[in-house]
Amino acid sequence: MKDGKQLRVRFATHGAALKVKNISTWVSNELLEAAFSVYGEVERAVVIVDDRGKSVGEGIVEYARKQSAQMAIKRCTDGCYLLTSSPRPVVVEPLEQRDEEDGLPEKNFQKGNKDYLKEREIGPRLTEPGTFEHEFANRWKKLYELEQQKRDHLEKEIEEGRRQLDEQMEYAIYEHEANLLRERLRLMEEQSSMIQREREIRREEELRREESRRTEEMLLRQQQEEILRSNLRRRQEENMMMGGPPGYGERMDRDSTMRGMQKQDPMSPSRGMGGPGYGPNGMIMQEPGMGMPPHQGRFDQPPMGAGYPPGGDPMVDMGVPPPGPGPRGGMHGPMPPHDRMDEKYQMDAKRRRY
Repeated sequence: MKDGKQLRVRFATHGAALKVKNISTWVSNELLEAAFSVYGEVERAVVIVDDRGKSVGEGIVEYARKQSAQMAIKRCTDGCYLLTSSPRPVVVEPLEQRDEEDGLPEKNFQKGNKDYLKEREIGPRLTEPGTFEHEFANRWKKLYELEQQKRDHLEKEIEEGRRQLDEQMEYAIYEHEANLLRERLRLMEEQSSMIQREREIRREEELRREESRRTEEMLLRQQQEEILRSNLRRRQEENMMMGGPPGYGERMDRDSTMRGMQKQDPMSPSRGMGGPGYGPNGMIMQEPGMGMPPHQGRFDQPPMGAGYPPGGDPMVDMGVPPPGPGPRGGMHGPMPPHDRMDEKYQMDAKRRRY
C-alpha cells in the first residue's frame, strides 16, 4: 500500500522474446539458437515439447536486445526463412506473455463494480432439468460441441492440405533433380560429340597432310625420273655424235647420275621405290637401245684393222695387246679366234661382276 493505493507487482513482459511456429520435428534447441543468432545475440532458444518429449512444432527465442527481435520478425515476414532442407518456412511473431505462476487473486477485483456484483449474485451450482438455466446451458454446450467439430474438421482440412503440399513438394524435388541430371547428361553428350568431332577433324587433317605429302613425293619422283631420262637421252645422243663405244657413256652417265641423286634426295629411287623406269628393287630398267651393247656372235667379228671407230682400237680398250713389238721386244701376231673368244668371255664376266 502506498498513499492508500494498492501496488501490484508482476513480471515484466520480455519485449525481445519471439514465438517460432511450423518448426520441423528434427529441429533442436541448438539448431534453433544457431539459426536465429544471425540477427543478434540470443539469450535463450527452446523448442516446446509435449509430455512425451515430442516437438509440438513451436519454439521460443529470446534476444538480448529488442532491435534484434524486430529485425528477425521483419526478415522472416518479408522473406521465407528455412531451417532444414525442407522448403517449409517458419512463422515468427512476438511472444504472448502469460502468467501461470500467481494467476488472478480475489484481491485484484474491484468489489464495487456492477458486473462483478451481477456475476457474483449466485455462486457455483448444477442446473436442474426443466429449468430456464438448464435449457440455455444445454444450448451453450451444443454450440461448444459444434465449434469443436468445426475446429476438428478445419484441422483435418489443414492437415490434408499440408499432406498434399508435402507430396507435391517431394514430386517437385524429384522432378527438379531429374531435370538437373538430364541437363547434366545432355551437356556430357554435347561435350562427347564435340570431342568426337574434333578427333574426326584432326584425323581428316592428318589424312589430307599425308595425301599431300605423298602427292609431293610422287611429283618429285616423277621430276627426278624425267631429269634422269633426259640426261640419259642427252648422253646417248652425245655418244652417238662423238662416235664413242656404244653404251659406255650411258653407263658412266647412269652411275654419276645415281650417285648425285643419292646425295641430294634421301627418298631417291635407289631406296627401293618403284616407278616408271625402275625395277621392283629400285634398279634402273634398261630401255631398248640403252645400256650394254648387244653381244656379238662368233662370226660377227669385224676384220682386223677395219671399221675401228675414231676413238681407237676396241681390242686395245678391252686389254688385248695390239700386233707389233711387245714389252720385251718380241712381236705379237694376230690372236687366234678361240683366244679372242676366251678374252671376250673373261671381260664379260668382269663386267657382270662389277
